Amino acid sequence: MPTELIKVLKYPGVYYRNSLKKKHNGRPDKCFYVSYRNGAGKFVREKVGWASEGYSAEMATHIRFERLRKIRHGKELPDRKKKELTFAQAWKRYDQWLETGRKHTYDDRNRYKNHIKRRFGSKSLSQITTDNLEKFKQDLLTKKQLSPATTKHVLVIIRQVYNKMNAWKLYNGNSPTKGLKMPKLNNKRVRFLTKEEADKLLEAVKKKSHQVWEMSLLSLHTGMRANEIFSLLWGHINFQNASIHIADPKGGRPRDAY
Repeated sequence: MPTELIKVLKYPGVYYRNSLKKKHNGRPDKCFYVSYRNGAGKFVREKVGWASEGYSAEMATHIRFERLRKIRHGKELPDRKKKELTFAQAWKRYDQWLETGRKHTYDDRNRYKNHIKRRFGSKSLSQITTDNLEKFKQDLLTKKQLSPATTKHVLVIIRQVYNKMNAWKLYNGNSPTKGLKMPKLNNKRVRFLTKEEADKLLEAVKKKSHQVWEMSLLSLHTGMRANEIFSLLWGHINFQNASIHIADPKGGRPRDAY
């Protein structure tokens, strides 16, 4: 048979019951309770917990006050609006993903540092509009005189950051890159180097670095890009067929160079 409830005089609505079996600090363990009336006016007595579990009369009264506060003001008081990410904070999350999500990260980081950070770093994600990006695009093309291809790469980084924040549930707004007209690219090859021009180029490069001269020679003979050469491993070289396997090309589809 449980022992009777004893009122704690110091704390209104707080009671305790001594255990007949459990001991705590050499004395009978105490189980604390609180009583109050719910929103419908019904009397409620709620078990809080045992002294041996770390509960006390003072903790019980705090719990009681919290119950009364919720009854009076609703289940929850209005929460403060969650502070929105700035683009710089979003970039920090994206930059962490780059470590494992991308093989080549230098260009993205360099473009953020040189072009995006100062313009949009301190702005919250919802503050950046399509109109802002249109003006930004024109400034990159005219004031900074970046090529259309480089300008597009900068804008794509912004789009990717928004996409990742949406995917990770860190931002639920629309991306300002939607509806943004990307710069038109003209990748048409104008001409090749003549043999004399290539010889002059190689001669000048060789004076600076023998290693870069070897890379330039390889690029001229195979059409390989710098990143493709930087990523080469011995396993990509086939001496028998005089070919090089390009495992991670810019276009995404592996190919062979001869």
